[in-house]
Amino acid sequence: MSSKSSKKSDDQEYKLKCHLKQKIATEVLQIHDKEKEQLINLVRECVDFGTSNSVLMLGLPGQGVSSLVDNVLEEFEDNITIVRLSGLLHTNDHLALKHIIQQLHIDLLEEDKVTGSFFDNLGFVLQSLKSSNRNEVKPLIIVLDQLEYFTHHKNQTLLYNLFDVVQSHQTAICVIAITKRIDALELLEKRVKSRFSPTEIYLANNITYDLNILKACIKSRYAEEWNSSLDQLQACNTVKVTFQTLAAHSKSIRLYKQFMMCITDKISPSHRFLTEADFKQTISLFFPNEKVDILLNLSALELCLVIACSHHSEIYDKESFNFEMIYKRFRQFCMQASSMSTITRHVVMRAFQRLESLGIIKCFSPKSQRDLQFYNLLYLSNEVNEAVKSFPNINTEVIQWATSNPVC
Repeated sequence: MSSKSSKKSDDQEYKLKCHLKQKIATEVLQIHDKEKEQLINLVRECVDFGTSNSVLMLGLPGQGVSSLVDNVLEEFEDNITIVRLSGLLHTNDHLALKHIIQQLHIDLLEEDKVTGSFFDNLGFVLQSLKSSNRNEVKPLIIVLDQLEYFTHHKNQTLLYNLFDVVQSHQTAICVIAITKRIDALELLEKRVKSRFSPTEIYLANNITYDLNILKACIKSRYAEEWNSSLDQLQACNTVKVTFQTLAAHSKSIRLYKQFMMCITDKISPSHRFLTEADFKQTISLFFPNEKVDILLNLSALELCLVIACSHHSEIYDKESFNFEMIYKRFRQFCMQASSMSTITRHVVMRAFQRLESLGIIKCFSPKSQRDLQFYNLLYLSNEVNEAVKSFPNINTEVIQWATSNPVC
């Protein structure tokens, strides 16, 4: 009986994880609802009324422009024919035209190869588009990703002819051009620009990070408990700091979704709800603290000197120090830690010099005698404590010293 209930619980976690990953991958965030509705209306005009039009989709990389276009086209996939071209892949008009023919399945192919010259093929495709019966042929949607690269093609021949077909209204066709450059239209030649629709949809960089995308939309007791736990997590300071860190690096929907994909991997039968520690661990995978990594590569002696510097900075409100001050503090610790008691002054001096060479401490009185030069610690106390907690095979005495109150 217990094995059955255990299996049922495993299924619940698995189903929730699959549901959340699918939601994260496909959902268009609410901040783009208005833009999504605009694009839906344009495509619907083409599908329902045979209206030909073109639209420019503007947005920085990672803002979800391509995923929004894909999401909209999925709603009409049974009623349209889609041709996808990329400026990064189709580096000239001839190559782009071949892929148009292949995606349209036009009978110019011999063993998947396009025959004929460029202008013969172009003329055939244009004639096919212009002479097609609106009632018999599905509306054609052409997606031009990375539009700015198509403008580098010789004479912009393909762009001109595509937009010319749109303007002629002889067939139901919609061209969706995607670009990250706000000046993309200025890259078009006059004759091409005159045939391009003035419709522009701009996806602004105004994402707000929250846990709403992790809210489950399935009906089950576990899903209800999951959503309640997210409400509690949203108010936690660790989660707020995590989202601030994400926003400081990039306000990118791609980054946000990648982070959420990773956090959902934490779900398991033994870990049914997310915790603050999960957010801490995941954000450290995305943005490892390089300063802490430097401390983790020190020797035990060098780390002890950093702890001594940190304690000095805490006691004296970040005042500068010299080697003699730190050595005295280190010797006080050695009286309690038998493992460090045999280290000579010369060895400690060499370790102290290495801290300077690594940029952990900085000298601002270089003309003084070496052991009397004054330094500042370039690390915060919480960064030192974080390194001590993660330091491999560290002595318990060192951990206790690092976490003790330095004033006492």
